[in-house]
Formats: sequence, structure tokens, C-alpha cells
Amino acid sequence: MKTNTRILVFSLVFAFCLAFFCCDRLASPPLGSDEAGLSGKRLGRIGEAIQKNIDDERIAGGVALVYRHGHIAYFKAFGMMDEDSRKPMRTDTIFRICSIHLS
Repeated sequence: MKTNTRILVFSLVFAFCLAFFCCDRLASPPLGSDEAGLSGKRLGRIGEAIQKNIDDERIAGGVALVYRHGHIAYFKAFGMMDEDSRKPMRTDTIFRICSIHLS
């Protein structure tokens, strides 16, 4: 598996773990990238990477969360939660992760 895909998978799993421990902050709207001290252009790369994997049919969808200094800086859903019913992914989608096969 390419390094970028490993980083993406790790980032998504990390984001879900972080969301679990910081769920009280998830109700508040994300800060702007400048307020969080992050580059909006670079944060945009997260969405581009996830969308590329969706377009390449490697994943159906995903949720990305960047948490910095006690605040959410980036929190977006991409793609489909269920491809058959065409249900869009939501930021509060619950994922069951039983096994991850990295090829």
C-alpha cells in the first residue's frame, strides 16, 4: 500500500478516536483555519485526498476531523454512507471497524 493511503487510513482512525474523547466539542462549529493557526490551503488537501480515494472507488466515503488546541479546525464528511441507497456521509455517522485489510 502506498504511504499516502496508509497516512489517510491512520488519520481517519485517529480522527474517530479523537472524536470519541472530545465529543463535547463536536457540537460547536469548527473554527476558521486562521483562528486555529492552520493553513486553509493545506487543510483543503485533506478533502482532496479523501475525494480522490472516493473517485478511484477505493472508499465509499469518509469523515475528516482536525482538532487543534482544544478546538475543531476542520470537520467534513465526504462521499456516501451507503452506496446502494445513495445516502450521503454525515459527520455524525457511526462506523463499525471490525478489520482493516491493507493491500
